[in-house]
Order: sequence, then structure tokens, then C-alpha cells
Amino acid sequence: MPLEKRLSYWGIGGHGSLQLFRAMLRDMERYHRIVALRGPIERMISEYNYIRALPQHHLHKIVAAEGFEGFIEKTAQPNRQVKLRTGRETQGPGER
Repeated sequence: MPLEKRLSYWGIGGHGSLQLFRAMLRDMERYHRIVALRGPIERMISEYNYIRALPQHHLHKIVAAEGFEGFIEKTAQPNRQVKLRTGRETQGPGER
């Protein structure tokens, strides 16, 4: 695709709530949604940094007090991404 054509598209990325994206985009039906699933380690590092930078986040106090290792121990749980990638609801013993 030529550069001029590529520059005609808009994109929004990063962490954010659905409410934030709705406020930015208003009528979301006109937009295509694309989701990228990352490796679990990179995702947790990104989530940690996101929470650390957002004092109003409900987990910010844990991150501030415990650091990355404490954050992982207290908050890392199987989620929808784990299920989509593995087909399992939960992780096995010793898996994170």
C-alpha cells in the first residue's frame, strides 16, 4: 500500500477501557476492531507499567508497595487470554 494511502487511516492503540474508546470514537459501529494477543510475560510487564503510571487504578497501591514480583504473586490469574491461547480455564500447578 502506498504511503499516502496508509497515512489516510487513523489508529488508536494501547491500554484503555471500552468507555474511554467510546468517548473518543463515539459511534464505534463505523470502526473495525483488531485485538492483538501477546505473550503472557510481555502482557504482564505492560500491565504492571500501565498500573504503575495510573494512580487512580484499583491495583496501583499493590504495585507501589509490592513491586513487580508482588504484583505477579497477588494479581496474576488466568484470564480470557489464557483460555483463548490454551483452551483451559485455569493454569496448572506452578504455571504463571
